[in-house]
Amino acid sequence: MPSSPAFPAAAMCGQSRFGWFAVAGTGQAVMRVIIGHETESDLIVQLTTSENFVRDEESAPSLLRHAFDEIERYFDGEPVDLTAIPVATGPRTAFQKRVVQSLRQIGYGQTVSYAELAQRAGAPRAARAVGTVMSSNPLPLLIPCHRVVGAGGRLGGFSAPPGIELKRALLAMEAGEQPAVDQNRMHSTSVMLQGASS
Repeated sequence: MPSSPAFPAAAMCGQSRFGWFAVAGTGQAVMRVIIGHETESDLIVQLTTSENFVRDEESAPSLLRHAFDEIERYFDGEPVDLTAIPVATGPRTAFQKRVVQSLRQIGYGQTVSYAELAQRAGAPRAARAVGTVMSSNPLPLLIPCHRVVGAGGRLGGFSAPPGIELKRALLAMEAGEQPAVDQNRMHSTSVMLQGASS
């Protein structure tokens, strides 16, 4: 999990058929994506407590608005390419950076196994370490950890609520199937969050 920013970071929150989601960051990069919450209040609690952000009503920078719009289109079922959106992943080892870079190249509708991703990252025996990188992913969808599956196509885990059910639904949508989710989609709202001082 990345450390909280020491400077203002905006967040845009919205609701999709896959639940409430938020995109947080600055004018330079997206720092956090949160998906799959059942209620707006659960999402705000994570943003303001778990993530140590403080809510403030200001407008979000254009980069963040673009990222939010692209993720909203993704949730609507459009096969958008999210790889051009700059991300701030926080401190990572060289191996972790290679895993993230390799994973960002896995396109819409594709999956890769933990072992295959380890091999692409130059460490073919490090499938478990790849799983550790996936479990601490602060940027689901932008770093598409839902596209990493176990041997034989097992879904493995997914840290966003409601876990593996959401992973299954996202992969079904990307495969052109109708995912088993609520189709009601409400309007989005934007809020400004400011990183709390340490």
